[in-house]
Amino acid sequence: MFSFLVFSFAFGDIVVKSEKRIQELSTQIESEQKKLKSLGNDKNFQQAKINKIQFNINQLQNKLDDLILHQNLAQNELEVINAILHKSNEEISANSFLLNKIIQNLFLKNNSALIYENSVQTNLKQNLLGLCSQNIVANIDSIFAFYISKQNEGNEQKQVVADLSKMIQSDRNEFNYSVGRRHSEREELHLIEKIENGYSSRIDELKNGISRLENFILQHEAEKTGKKYSFSFEEGISWPIRGELLMKFGTNQTGKHTSLKNEGILIYSQNGSPVKSIASGVVAYANWFEKKGNLVIIDHKNGFYSLYGFNEKLIVTRGETIEKGQIISYSGSNPFIEKDCLYFELRKAGHPIDPLEYLE
Repeated sequence: MFSFLVFSFAFGDIVVKSEKRIQELSTQIESEQKKLKSLGNDKNFQQAKINKIQFNINQLQNKLDDLILHQNLAQNELEVINAILHKSNEEISANSFLLNKIIQNLFLKNNSALIYENSVQTNLKQNLLGLCSQNIVANIDSIFAFYISKQNEGNEQKQVVADLSKMIQSDRNEFNYSVGRRHSEREELHLIEKIENGYSSRIDELKNGISRLENFILQHEAEKTGKKYSFSFEEGISWPIRGELLMKFGTNQTGKHTSLKNEGILIYSQNGSPVKSIASGVVAYANWFEKKGNLVIIDHKNGFYSLYGFNEKLIVTRGETIEKGQIISYSGSNPFIEKDCLYFELRKAGHPIDPLEYLE
């Protein structure tokens, strides 16, 4: 008897310490989640900066494309002007050559006229050559004037091309600077994400710690005075919710070569359906639980515990006395199988058993 009291006291101390540790872990989780939320804000701000820089890069790229297009058009126009100048220069040279020939002929005819002073034919040829030379001179003047105008136009076009080249170089420098900034900001974002993943992993570790402690308490609560428990339901137990049985207790075949061991059963239920207690008891747990979502655990005071997981909403609190058939929560969805359903588990002396052997 004395040894039993010592064991009970020791176990009670362990439970108290475990519950205290759970509270400490919960506080740490809350602190880590606040940091995670702050990092999320930083991450959103950083992403907004990157989006703004990316928008500026896109604007610069469009501007560069437009400037390069204008530069190509101006360069093509300059090449056309240079071709016209070259052709005009050739025409001036040809007309100058012809004019020199005519002047030579006029000189020869003039010398002939001194010898044959009364020759009518010689005078006529001189007049024709003079008229022809006048036309050629006029043509050369016209071509030269056109040449000068095109030369001026070419100089202006060269200046346009030069100005566009400067603008392109300036915008390219700004573009490269923006790309560099984007790279730096993305590295900053990756660093934030790395820290964020670290906090998330830490939160998962803390939650796993809570789960292990709660399972420890749950199992030993059922075992510590097991001999006093009836391990029977005098009033019988009812289904927590009515629906298709999606997964049975034990090993379930999930694929041709894959299977899943289940400690409870999965019952299909439309999201938001009322979940009822299978029998009377006291709420031992009502909160979020690792890998079971929003969870309610009811101690039926007879060696049995019932567990109701993946709820959308809980409407009972720890320590609350529950009657059979009382609504305790509203069902949600299971993220692991991506279906609306309720996870239901029945434990006897801390160990999971097949609920179908007890449900009426």
